Amino acid sequence: MPTIEQKFTINRPVIEVFRVATDYKNASDWQPDTLSVNMIAGDPIRSGTMLTFERRFMGRTIIVNVDVVDFQRNKLVEWQGAHGGFRYHRLTEFISTGGSTEIHDTLDINLGWIRFWYIPFFKSAVNSQISKEWANLKQQVESGAGMRG
Repeated sequence: MPTIEQKFTINRPVIEVFRVATDYKNASDWQPDTLSVNMIAGDPIRSGTMLTFERRFMGRTIIVNVDVVDFQRNKLVEWQGAHGGFRYHRLTEFISTGGSTEIHDTLDINLGWIRFWYIPFFKSAVNSQISKEWANLKQQVESGAGMRG
């Protein structure tokens, strides 16, 4: 099971970063590969919320099913689900460091039937996509563009 870990800092308070990062209705603002998000149950978002994301990945459109396992406002979001045909678990932690926010993001993907030679390619593609999304969020929040009423 490949694990993708990323850590970075956004130069804005955790309350602002968390609000934009967990506003899934507007996820496509900073996740350009997200085509749509549907909240199936649990609005507003909390533990037990179920979402579906329609996303582009590696040239295909896929549905990502998400079950929010743990939701602690301004601290963390933990979810599990299926990304295409693959099960995964993701934990994103938001750590206040004064006026900035450190984000620790860990994604474990169960690739199951995929042969070992495909795993590095798949992991690289997922890591690249996630890196771009977090960079977009950082730019959006630090510029103030992501702050909605």
